[in-house]
Amino acid sequence: MNIFEKLKNELKNKLKLTKEKFRSKKYVYLQKPICDMSYKEALKEFKIKEKIIFEQEGNFEGRNKDLIEKVIYKSKDNDLAINYLKKILNSNNISKGIKVEYIKCFSNLYDENELCKIMTLEDAQIEEQYKVLIVREGIEKLPEDILLKYFDYTNIDEKYVRRIIKNVSIDGKITILNHLKDDKLKEKLLLEETMYMGFDDTKKMYEEVILYGYREIEDLYIEKVKTLNSEDALQIINQINYISPKLANELDKVVEHMDVDGVIEYINNNEVNKGSIIYLNRKFCLEDKKKVFYNLISENNRKKAIVIFANEVSRRDFRKMLDEEKSDVVRCELEKNESLIVA
Repeated sequence: MNIFEKLKNELKNKLKLTKEKFRSKKYVYLQKPICDMSYKEALKEFKIKEKIIFEQEGNFEGRNKDLIEKVIYKSKDNDLAINYLKKILNSNNISKGIKVEYIKCFSNLYDENELCKIMTLEDAQIEEQYKVLIVREGIEKLPEDILLKYFDYTNIDEKYVRRIIKNVSIDGKITILNHLKDDKLKEKLLLEETMYMGFDDTKKMYEEVILYGYREIEDLYIEKVKTLNSEDALQIINQINYISPKLANELDKVVEHMDVDGVIEYINNNEVNKGSIIYLNRKFCLEDKKKVFYNLISENNRKKAIVIFANEVSRRDFRKMLDEEKSDVVRCELEKNESLIVA
């Protein structure tokens, strides 16, 4: 081998080594961890891979996920993440499955203000079906009105319902529970939610969640009454429109007896309901009931008290009450209840 061939081979080897070294560096560069990349480097790789990433499901994992987070969600452009979401959801070249997967993967990266901004966009910009999914993924970051407006009634599971009722008011809990068709789940969640509630909130839940009849609500009152003194028990019955004989018997064990004058004074000095007026007058004779009725100051209380005469006033007495009544409001209420009170 002459010297020229030797030099030629050495040059070939050097070129080969140089190419391999370059390829090696290029390979290492492409595999550089996303967290170590500059934003410009990550953006360059993202633009190369973007179309491929959104071609099929299962691509929002590992390096691709890190790349999207860095380029889209860690950008200095505050509106980029929202605008990119709109772009993805409105693209005809991306399947619904990929759009759903994108929302599930990245909804947790939006802060409260961004999510609220997304949810207030017109449906032409983001369809309602995707808003429902975004709410499902970001329950803890959204206000109650949005949670209730976009509650996913078509795809209910226990974990989802538990999350949402933990983040809404009493009225919100009632609304959500009343949309559950599974009564066993509804009862389970109702009992869990009311376990540590005060009586007033528990009563509201029992009365307004469409599940229990009067018997269960009555039992709730009875158990509560057993723990109260006379004054507190009266405050409870002031909220009730109907008091059953069973509940009345339990109240008799707690509530101190009042004579006619005591009942008149109590009703005139407290916010009462029809149930408590009936209860306080139920053992009086007709004349005592009339004394209570004519000595009540509030027209509203007198209207409520008309029911205490049920099946006790003759037609003649009723006409006399109508003729003597000075309040047009109460007279009108008497006329409306004629069939109720005339024996």
